[in-house]
Amino acid sequence: MMEKDTRQNGELILAQSGPATLLSPMDSMAELNRLLREQLAQDDASPTPSSVVVTGPSQTTVSVSDCATEVVTSMLLANDDKKVQIQLQQLFEKLLVIYQQADISIADRKRQYIAAHGLVMAPDQCVTTQTDTHRVQAFIRGIDAALTKLDREQPEGSLRLLYPACGPFAPLLLPLLTYYRVNERFGRQRLQVTLIDMQPGAVASLQTLVQELQIESFIESILCMDGCDYYSERPFDLLVVEAMQHGFSREGHLPLVQHLVSQLSPHGLMIPARVLITAQLAVGQYEFIERWRNRSANELPLSVERIELGEILSLTKESVSQLQTLNLGIDSSLVTCNQVTIPIIAADLGPQLLLVCTQVFTFGLDKVDEYQSGITHPLPDSQVCINFTPSDPKAGDLLLESGDQIKFYYRLNGLPGFLATKGNA
Repeated sequence: MMEKDTRQNGELILAQSGPATLLSPMDSMAELNRLLREQLAQDDASPTPSSVVVTGPSQTTVSVSDCATEVVTSMLLANDDKKVQIQLQQLFEKLLVIYQQADISIADRKRQYIAAHGLVMAPDQCVTTQTDTHRVQAFIRGIDAALTKLDREQPEGSLRLLYPACGPFAPLLLPLLTYYRVNERFGRQRLQVTLIDMQPGAVASLQTLVQELQIESFIESILCMDGCDYYSERPFDLLVVEAMQHGFSREGHLPLVQHLVSQLSPHGLMIPARVLITAQLAVGQYEFIERWRNRSANELPLSVERIELGEILSLTKESVSQLQTLNLGIDSSLVTCNQVTIPIIAADLGPQLLLVCTQVFTFGLDKVDEYQSGITHPLPDSQVCINFTPSDPKAGDLLLESGDQIKFYYRLNGLPGFLATKGNA
């Protein structure tokens, strides 16, 4: 029998404590309201990147091309994370000055909305991705390794790379292209890149940065459109997509991959090569507060004090074509994911919080593990109540017990994300 207990308040925990700022699970209307409130308040809010003034010696002594080349050199050597972090910050400051001075309207910098396939973030909110050390390094190393492999195996013609939803800085690629130019890797026309973003402000920024970094010879086109609407007459050799937030939520990564992977050549590669999402149980107080207060606890493997339920979804170039989609009506589609079993949980462990956990494997051995980046922080689903009945029940609560099955689906429309349901025994 279920015991009466108080819900673990995952939202409050995440808003007040933990290693980074995480967003709590919301329904689409609540999230839309939050975005609208943000947009209404933006003009009076604290300074955004477009109004920050960057000062210091990094502005005047080293060029933006030199900064990009130095940080990529350090990344490819992969021997000093602290050095990479400092160099990425210096590169960000250079890029930010260029972005601030570009001819981009305030409206185009701040525009943020929910499109058919997910959240489209304002350019002002995207620029700081450049400082996400583990994410940027894993992708740049992965892209370099993939291009090296393609260059070796396909010695003739051009290698075509597609990078949709790339944002105003295209942070996972532009520094690498600058490094290639300076080091004379990939001669003229050998590597051809198509950049796509829905935001006019992002496209204007990209056009400016490509000129500043002197990498025009690598750019086939820069397009302002939804990547889910893009079709190419010629296949691509490498698809680079990173459009997700923690818990593989909110942005349109999966719809983009579903649409674009068919435009890869037979030998084509996708980065990340694999996105692995698992379901796990944890005590919220320990996972998001005690673990980070207690250094010795933080050094323990994440598996300690967690109960792993299993894989929800593994997204690869091969698996994406095998996904089954349920169409529930106009603009309402779900991808069928895996089912997991809740084991017998000792009563003294207390109420368990369902976590959606993500690992991103870019290429080869390079990956982004849990908590290394904003995109790999675990996302709690506080509406799933296991072995307890909440004292403050809410619409949409899912009451489950040990031994029950959890069947997962993935929403493709509005705000993408996982939907947990009671599965069949």
